[in-house]
Amino acid sequence: MKPKIITLISALAIIIATLGVYTVHTLSAAAATGTTRAYAVMMHDMTSEQEMTAAYS
Repeated sequence: MKPKIITLISALAIIIATLGVYTVHTLSAAAATGTTRAYAVMMHDMTSEQEMTAAYS
C-alpha cells in the first residue's frame, strides 16, 4: 500500500508542476503580446577602439 501512495503523490506533484509551468508560459506569452520590445545593439570597433550603440524599438 505504501508504494502506491508514494507513486500517487509523485504523479500528482508532476501534474501540478506541469500545470504551473503551462500557466506561467501562457500568462507571460499573453503579457508579451501587448508590450513593445526594445533592442540595444553594441559594437566594438577594434581599429579605432570605439564603442557604438544603437537602440531599436
